[in-house]
Amino acid sequence: MSAALEANLEEVTETVSGRVRRPITLMLLLVVGAVVIFAAGEPISAAVESGLKRRMRPAPPLRAVAPSAIAAAATPAPAAAAKPTPAPAAVAKPTPAATTPAPTTTTTTTTTPAPKAAPRCGDGKCELPETAATCFADCPGVTTPPQCGEEPHSDPQGHAVVDGRGHHVASAAACCDACAAHAQKNPKRPCNSWVFCYMPHCWSADAGNTHLFGECWLKWQTNPTEPLYGQRGAYTEAYRKRHRGDHLNGKYPTDPNSVKAMEPFGIVPGSQRNLSVPTHVAWAGGVMGARVDLTVSWTTDADGSMRNSKGETVVDYRPWESREQNLKRGVKESQMKFS
Repeated sequence: MSAALEANLEEVTETVSGRVRRPITLMLLLVVGAVVIFAAGEPISAAVESGLKRRMRPAPPLRAVAPSAIAAAATPAPAAAAKPTPAPAAVAKPTPAATTPAPTTTTTTTTTPAPKAAPRCGDGKCELPETAATCFADCPGVTTPPQCGEEPHSDPQGHAVVDGRGHHVASAAACCDACAAHAQKNPKRPCNSWVFCYMPHCWSADAGNTHLFGECWLKWQTNPTEPLYGQRGAYTEAYRKRHRGDHLNGKYPTDPNSVKAMEPFGIVPGSQRNLSVPTHVAWAGGVMGARVDLTVSWTTDADGSMRNSKGETVVDYRPWESREQNLKRGVKESQMKFS
């Protein structure tokens, strides 16, 4: 019956909807729905009754609940503290290993200068506290400018253009200056070699003369590029033995020039001479412009020959001897041209 009713309703609805406007259709649908409900009352009422019965069932008995539980249930649970989301760990850049600088060690090096070796007498250097009195071998040394051509302990030869016995100066440098001044004024026979006495009494081979401090002999040599010397360096023992008494006799001069020269040294004019042969030539001399090798040492032997540390031998020229006598003794031809 329900199926037939539903079919009738659909047919009626389609018919009505095609002829009547929508509001009327809606109202008709509501009316038809109500009719259907009442017409099919039995099935519908049965369904309603079944539903009511289910709703009307007695509720299960309530369990006794402690008041504290009720309060606890009524109290809202504290919100769980949100755990802070840890920030993503920053990727640490590798820290370079700390380089601990090595401790700076300041080493103060105190360079202590090596103690200067004490002067050694005989090394060719006149160094304090050496003096002519304590080390005659080295002192007084070279005391003039290079152009003077000075050689310590030497007696250059040559023709005497100024006699030193009447020509006294204060130093070897002054004697060199006097030689240069003479050359300027005397072009024919200019002074080109000089000899200076720096001792109170200078020992010499001419035993009959007394040579005193300050004597400055100015000489001329024909060829100063080949210097001539009468004595050089140290006297050998043979020389000193042969001439040991040359200045142990005779008396000191009494002329005014000599008296003036002796006075500073306390030498009494007219007194007995008493001078032994020294170890070295007691004169300083030079050939102007000559280049002297001071590393070469010289000795003067008993026969007047001079030998050096390089093995060379020079026989001295004696102007008082004849040419033949000089040549026989071994004097070179070039050495006999100084006057």
